[in-house]
Amino acid sequence: MNVEKLNQIRAAELLIFNTNVIQGTGDDLDQGDDEGENAGAKWMVTLKHKVVKYYDLLPLQLDTLKRVGHMVKNPLFRFLEREVSVLSSLLQKVRSDLKLVMDVCTGEKKSSNYTKSITEPLCAEKVPEHWKKYIVPVQMTATEWITDFQRRVDQVHKLASSGNQDSAIRQGIWFGGLLAPEAYLIATQQATAQQHGWSLEELELKVDFDPTQEDIDQILNDAAGFIVRGLAMESAAFDTQDRNIKLTSELSSSLPTMLLRWLRKDTVENKTKGKDEGTNDFVMLPLYLNRSRQNLVYSLKMPTFGLPQFTWYQRGVAMFAS
Repeated sequence: MNVEKLNQIRAAELLIFNTNVIQGTGDDLDQGDDEGENAGAKWMVTLKHKVVKYYDLLPLQLDTLKRVGHMVKNPLFRFLEREVSVLSSLLQKVRSDLKLVMDVCTGEKKSSNYTKSITEPLCAEKVPEHWKKYIVPVQMTATEWITDFQRRVDQVHKLASSGNQDSAIRQGIWFGGLLAPEAYLIATQQATAQQHGWSLEELELKVDFDPTQEDIDQILNDAAGFIVRGLAMESAAFDTQDRNIKLTSELSSSLPTMLLRWLRKDTVENKTKGKDEGTNDFVMLPLYLNRSRQNLVYSLKMPTFGLPQFTWYQRGVAMFAS
């Protein structure tokens, strides 16, 4: 497996998705024009059933966070506040649009250009343009988007409604479910710097894969790190026996729970001194938002485990938030 082959696979997946969309777009709507009222009613009934499921799946609302005194100075609170604010507004918009479509399907309201901007994409299993407030894979269908959106709302609701939001954010985040994962990393860096009185420039991100429960409890007790889940990797995988990253012929593999820690660079460098030269070699692996590799979130410094750096780049090894 190399970068060229990965790009070919991605191009093929996109071609299949676009072909399926083209084949399905407007078919039912055209039948309504050609075959009369019965055919027209058929696609409206089908759309109504789909929209009702979407509507029932989504929570009624998502309460925004209130700024209280010292909380404004907390980088983790500011990050969560932005996530909640955007999702809360979008949730109300999506529910309002779905209710409007249901009313049109039942004949309670007349169709308009605005309702067509919702119904036509949904009939083709595409996401309406004005719902796209954050980046998702191009191939994501409307049904997948609704399910993904519901999970995102549930996550921030649990974080926002917890008694200790700072602790809740540290205890575990579905990384790919964040609207702005890069903002989360910045917030964790700022929180660490603020906690210890360090400058941002002297901090370096260290990642530990599959930490033990004892390590997690200790880190959380000391407020010294952050737990993230749900990441994946291409062209490499985590070896549970050797407990390191190894190249693999598999296209993609899920990564275990990850522990993120911001450490002072001089501390990290001191820890590597005295070890074999091979273990001091590192490679910067890209962390992308999704498998399209179009949106870079961060570049993680990882050990090469004795392999030449060019091998990792040649194989196109990368990590993905979702």
